[in-house]
Amino acid sequence: MDAALRPIGVYKLAAARETAAAFLAKGVWTPAPDTLIFSGSGRQSIAAAISALVPVGSRIAIGAVTYPTVKSLAARLGVSPVPIPMDAFGMDLDGLDAAQRIGPLSAIYVQPVLQNPLGISLSHARRREIIRVAEKHGLVIIEDHVYGFLADDEPPQHTLRGTGFPAFAGNDSAEFVGLMSVPFHRNPL
Repeated sequence: MDAALRPIGVYKLAAARETAAAFLAKGVWTPAPDTLIFSGSGRQSIAAAISALVPVGSRIAIGAVTYPTVKSLAARLGVSPVPIPMDAFGMDLDGLDAAQRIGPLSAIYVQPVLQNPLGISLSHARRREIIRVAEKHGLVIIEDHVYGFLADDEPPQHTLRGTGFPAFAGNDSAEFVGLMSVPFHRNPL
């Protein structure tokens, strides 16, 4: 156990990425190990994605009822969270379009599997619709896939994207034997 809990040096990073990529594989999708970036927590992954992909002073779409920490993270990073109405299937697409007409958005934050706190999982059709809106407006989607490991057949949303999609970031904080989590995000570029 002592060896398992020691810090991972750079020389072990490639092996850790390979292991994480294999663990995260869903169906036909396996993340490329060199796109995984480990972080200290899921919150840190979300903050890194927002700070890297959403310019200071811009706006990010979030569900009207969503993981509360994302609101404070965005605000601390100088990004205005814009609450989008939700229906029984997740983020309302008309509300998303309306928010874009009021003022340009830079990104959409979404939890596609077991959204916190409502527990809504987006259907593949709703995911594709959100991606269509994002492509139409040139928006980045920041996907918080924190509960993705609970859905055996649900790959991250970016696997459903069309061609020409600008960028994607995801957060998976995978629980290993209930003792620790290994948060990371994917480099979308």
